[in-house]
Amino acid sequence: MAKPFISAYKAGSTLPSNYLEEEKLIYWYRPTPKSTDCNATDTTIRSADNGGDSFLAACSRPDGANTMQDSVFVVTQLKQPALVAVTSGMNIQTFHAPAGIRAWTVPMSVGAQSFHVERNGKMVDELSGTSLRDIVDNCICG
Repeated sequence: MAKPFISAYKAGSTLPSNYLEEEKLIYWYRPTPKSTDCNATDTTIRSADNGGDSFLAACSRPDGANTMQDSVFVVTQLKQPALVAVTSGMNIQTFHAPAGIRAWTVPMSVGAQSFHVERNGKMVDELSGTSLRDIVDNCICG
């Protein structure tokens, strides 16, 4: 995602869109909603050894887990305008994405996460697909 920004910086430009070499759709999201209480049901607690001192290690919420929104974050890097559809579980939102670099936020919903880019009524296959990780409302660590 940073490549056009780095190229623009090195060229002394403030227009990273002028340095797009390829089109991309980038996304990220947390795997569970904030309301999922994994500390109460975590079954991955294990004993560990740290230089002779035993302690319990758990797969619990990392520091700062509450600072990230329950959203799917999407960045488009497009050479031509397109229609972008984001499906988060049962939530579907569509954006008219202009050429250039733009960021979008979609409220997350439990289920599959898929992304589709269309131009002239046809899907752009290389920019469309379904994420390998669903958003779930149970603890992924047990």
